[in-house]
Amino acid sequence: SSIALARRDNRRRLFSVYPFIPHSKNSTNQQNDVNIEPYREHFGQRLLVRCESLKFRLQAPINGERETLCQVEPYLTTLALFDAKEGRKLSEDFHLDVNHSIVAGLIADPEGISENILGDMVSSPLRPKQAVFSISRPHADVYIVLRIDKILQGSITQVSEPYTRSAKDPKLGLKVHKVVKATAQRLGKYRMPFAWTARPLFRLYSNELDVSSDFPAIYRQEIGKLKDEELLKILAEYRKPDKLNKLTAVPGWVQLKIEALTELPDNCLTTSLSP
Repeated sequence: SSIALARRDNRRRLFSVYPFIPHSKNSTNQQNDVNIEPYREHFGQRLLVRCESLKFRLQAPINGERETLCQVEPYLTTLALFDAKEGRKLSEDFHLDVNHSIVAGLIADPEGISENILGDMVSSPLRPKQAVFSISRPHADVYIVLRIDKILQGSITQVSEPYTRSAKDPKLGLKVHKVVKATAQRLGKYRMPFAWTARPLFRLYSNELDVSSDFPAIYRQEIGKLKDEELLKILAEYRKPDKLNKLTAVPGWVQLKIEALTELPDNCLTTSLSP
């Protein structure tokens, strides 16, 4: 009819732009639809990283036993992966709990969290010390970075001075602990950067997973180099000893256990804390 012809006049065939739309459903198309697989997420090489211990030379007998030394204050630590070759961060921050029970109570809960959530967090026996990371393209410029924060007390240079002294002095550790304990009553919910350390996750040339190397040192966080971009610049020159020698080292030790995974371990949580 004239109406149908008028509708066809100057009509654009939009669906012809996508040539994969079947115009007729025959047995062949139905068979292809059945064989279509859903999207599968590619995880690459999975790694299990566990923080065995974090210790500084500055310690004190704060639990009453003179022979037993303990950390003088709580540390808020995070693990993350960085790609120095591509200049980007590969993972989210994973928060570790490496604190002794004696000093863990000095950390105040941040504001804005409901009482029910706080109650669950306090009563929960969960103290995360291990995380699962996934690497799609393993190479020698992928670094695992450990960042260490502490309760806000002042400038980074000032609060790190007792840690960088050459002598091991338990009396100095007790003095620092008393200052931190008094400060935590007012500023226990505020954080400040303190130190960091890093090492390559894969071996040079072979790109094999390095499970035996140690961290070279723990470095004091510099005031003007707090961003990820500044850290990536340092990691890009990691294998140049003269560059790392310019950084201020904080005497301490970090022990990580790294192993490859073929299957996820039991009782894993996602980044949203979902099973």
